[in-house]
Amino acid sequence: MEGGQTDELGSVDTDGDGEFDDYDESYISIPPGSILGGKNGEADPNFNELSDLCVSISRKTPQGENTLSAQYDIQISDKKGNNINNAQINKNNPITVYLHYDINRFDGDISDLEIKYQDPNTNQWKTDGIKNVRILGNKIAFDVEHLTLFGIFASRPTGLTAMPSGNNDTIDLTWQDNSDSETGFEVYRKADGDPNFMLLEFTDSNICTYVDTNCLCDKTYLYKIRAATSFGPSEYSNKSSAAIPQYC
Repeated sequence: MEGGQTDELGSVDTDGDGEFDDYDESYISIPPGSILGGKNGEADPNFNELSDLCVSISRKTPQGENTLSAQYDIQISDKKGNNINNAQINKNNPITVYLHYDINRFDGDISDLEIKYQDPNTNQWKTDGIKNVRILGNKIAFDVEHLTLFGIFASRPTGLTAMPSGNNDTIDLTWQDNSDSETGFEVYRKADGDPNFMLLEFTDSNICTYVDTNCLCDKTYLYKIRAATSFGPSEYSNKSSAAIPQYC
């Protein structure tokens, strides 16, 4: 397949009101020979004869996802407009994606971001096959081994641990801070029997501990946290629970 570059997305409707309200500069660079073809992971000997392949990028409005910006759907189609699923990407000559983001809303660096793709089989967000992530002006560039739905996320906190402390009537939380530009951390808690998590506290930035002093005896509490940034919230951390003894 011959290489090329898609046009920038251009004017887009970001809030669904039918009017263009943003200019999106996202595009894709496709080197010659980067798409090998194939179906279900197997090589297709007739693939290279399809000279009219088209690689497209479209912008999606996130639905309940904690992406920092819009999500982007990248697809390969043949000359009849049929999507070619599971097309093989040459790992030695990968496709490069350039996603536009609002540089005025994000003043961190690349370590504060996570680029993920959505596995079409499980709908889970994954990071394998995404290489060489870098910031170039107002774009985040990365090489890919998959063509699917992509999103930009804030780096989430990890390693959340909850432990009873003091006279067993308080719970200590600790976690790993994986970004440098968060404005703070949102701490969520759910007691056994409660249907939903509730926001318990909003901490300062660069804080990796919190003490929950509002605990009752004979209760188990489940916690999760996420980082807040000027560009949006991260995904939630892992969950961790701790139990307060019956007599405390």
